[in-house]
Amino acid sequence: MNQDFLVLQEFREDGRKKNELRKVDCILGFDQTVEGSCKLIQGLTEIVCLIKGPHNKSTRRESEGFLNVQYNVAPFSGTDRRKISKFDKDWNEFTENLRVSFESVILTEQLGSGEIDIIVSVIQADGSAKSSIFNAISLALMDAGIPMKDFTVSSTVISLNSEILLDATYQEQKKASAELIISYLPRSDQVDFMEMKSSKISQQDTKEMCKIAVDGCKQMYQILRTFVLESSVKTLLSTR
Repeated sequence: MNQDFLVLQEFREDGRKKNELRKVDCILGFDQTVEGSCKLIQGLTEIVCLIKGPHNKSTRRESEGFLNVQYNVAPFSGTDRRKISKFDKDWNEFTENLRVSFESVILTEQLGSGEIDIIVSVIQADGSAKSSIFNAISLALMDAGIPMKDFTVSSTVISLNSEILLDATYQEQKKASAELIISYLPRSDQVDFMEMKSSKISQQDTKEMCKIAVDGCKQMYQILRTFVLESSVKTLLSTR
């Protein structure tokens, strides 16, 4: 009986293990009116990303960069809607972080003086939304044929009741004492972006969270890479 109880403790409320990702599904190239599109579903979190361009740079742009990142939140997106608002300072800062991160991996030599619009829509938010946005953008850029030197992937890790959990749901995030979001470049093996929110956490736990987050990104890379390869094969076959 005690052994059975210990086994049950290894699983979360949704049946996953502590270091297990939720089921991921993806549709690439579903919108033929834009250069690239991706619908990414991770658990109950659903993100749509559209890529427009490259096109001539707008004279109204204040930024010197070549990416224009916008995000929208569906009115039925769920429990996270209040926290995912364009008037939310945290999310405005995150939008800028997205721009900087992806500008660092896109090969600009083939873009000339043009710019690219990245339009992200949060259709349903049930935890780890920021990581899902990173991953959806990477896939949509690849669908658009934008050349990149690395494949940006992201994961979210939390500390909850002294346990470290990968790919948190909304309910888990609400109760967490610490939350870490990273983006990772698998080819160069380096962390590109890191956001830590914590009430109180030890240095050892922080290191462990980073390790599990990187491991989560490596898992996600293999999943997303498979989607890209399958989409490329379908495109190749359809042109024959």
